[in-house]
This record gives sequence, C-alpha cells and structure tokens, in this order.
Amino acid sequence: MISVLVVDDELPALQELRYLLGRDSRVGQVITAQTGEEALRLLRENHVDLVLLDIHMPGLSGLDIAGVLARFAAPPAVVFVTADERHAVEAYELAAVDYLLKPVRPQRLAEAIRRVADAVGDSPHAAAPLAPGGKQAASGKATTPGDPVPANATGTSNATESGPPAHDGAEAGAAIVVGVGNASVRVRLAEITHVTAAGDYARLHTARGSFLERTPLTELERRWAHSGFIRVHRSALVRVSAIDSVHRVEGLPMVRVAGADLPVARRALSRVRASMERDARGVGA
Repeated sequence: MISVLVVDDELPALQELRYLLGRDSRVGQVITAQTGEEALRLLRENHVDLVLLDIHMPGLSGLDIAGVLARFAAPPAVVFVTADERHAVEAYELAAVDYLLKPVRPQRLAEAIRRVADAVGDSPHAAAPLAPGGKQAASGKATTPGDPVPANATGTSNATESGPPAHDGAEAGAAIVVGVGNASVRVRLAEITHVTAAGDYARLHTARGSFLERTPLTELERRWAHSGFIRVHRSALVRVSAIDSVHRVEGLPMVRVAGADLPVARRALSRVRASMERDARGVGA
C-alpha cells in the first residue's frame, strides 16, 4: 500500500481528496497539509510515496515544493491537483507523474494512483513522469539526481546545502548559484532587484525570472550587508541601486522596485532614504 501526502490550502479540497483516496484499496496512510512549509516538515517526519500538490498556495507554491522534492535522493512521486491548467509544462519539467484538473474525476485520480502503486511495488523509487504530451518517460523509472538539494521550476539555490553561495560578497561579479531543474545557474547579485520572504525560504527576483533560495531572509541580509542590499521590511530585502522611489500608498510607506511596490517598515524609512542618497553619490549603501 502507498502512503500519500495531500497539500492544498483549501480545506474542502483536502477533504474531498482524502475521501477519494480512502476508497482506494491501494492507499494506506493519508496525511494532509495546508501550507508548503507544513508539507516539507511532514515530509521530513514521514515516509511518503506520493504527494498530491495544489499549485497556488500562500508562501511556497506547489511548484516550489516539487522543485525541492525533485532533487531528493529518492523523491516521492508528485501529482499536481489544480484548477489552473497553465502550468502543465512546468509540472512535467519537474518530473510530475500526472497533472489533474479540479474538480478531480475519480477515474483520473485512480489512474495516477495505479501508476504510483505499480512503481512502488517493484522499485524503491517513484513512478516515471509523464511527458508533456501525456506519454510515460522512456526510462520507466523516476530519476534520482543525488543529494536532497532543493530546486524548482523558477530556480532554487543549491549552494546553501553545502555551505555559503559561491562568490558571496561585495566584489565585482559576486553571484549565487541556483538550481533550475537539474541544472545549476549563476545569478549575479547585481541583477537581483529584491528578495521576498517565502516561509523559511526566500525568493530572488531578477529581470529574467525569480529563483527560490533555501535560506531565510535574515541570513541573506547578513551575508549581503556589504553588497548593496538593505532590509526594508520583515518580508523584503532590496538592492538599494534598484530602488526607483520611496512614496506612500494609502498613507503607508513603500519603495518602488522593478515595477513592484514593497512595504517599508516605519523604523526603516530614514535608513532607506539615507542609503539611496549615499548610493546616488556613489558612496555605497
């Protein structure tokens, strides 16, 4: 029998999937989580053969979680269960076994369970993913790309698993190495406009996309204190030279960075303005 973790921030969706799974004789333990952070904690504490993932959730998204799992030595199978059909290609790039649209048809869920149950029956690894066209991958088995270093469709740092990021400092060309799928990509600190909190992780924002970093915002603030970054809020770290303006929205202080308005803690407001002035004079933040 297979063990299943269901992750969805909507309680009715969790209850419906748990009910359907309970009717399948191939399914044993079913545990649930309503946030990505809770899901990762449960995965550390429990053996799980299959993870059913919603995509749109507060904090870590389903794609983020799948990216972390994709680099586990023996990852559980992943099936996305979502109302959004736009992310199917990204899901299959992350080696998802299946992509089910809500409302879930019991027959489609049963087929996904069958593939995972068959794989678990003769292999310690998860079921082989489907290709974007719906065909099973040629290998017939899931890949196991090494140590459990996180990665995701938009990128997750793999530097933090083995120590500080490469070239983490204020010198020219300072960069961090992130994982995108099974590849490693160098992201220069100079191209990061801002960093936002994502639970215990942080999301790096650049002109070419965002990358999930498995390091808390507070730690990045410490590492990059002399690299031109400033903490403007408990949820945001900003490269000073990327700030376009400081203004107010409905009376609340904000900084405009790369077209986005980010909140500024009132106690940080004077420090942000002073840093902008030093940066404009070429003194540094």
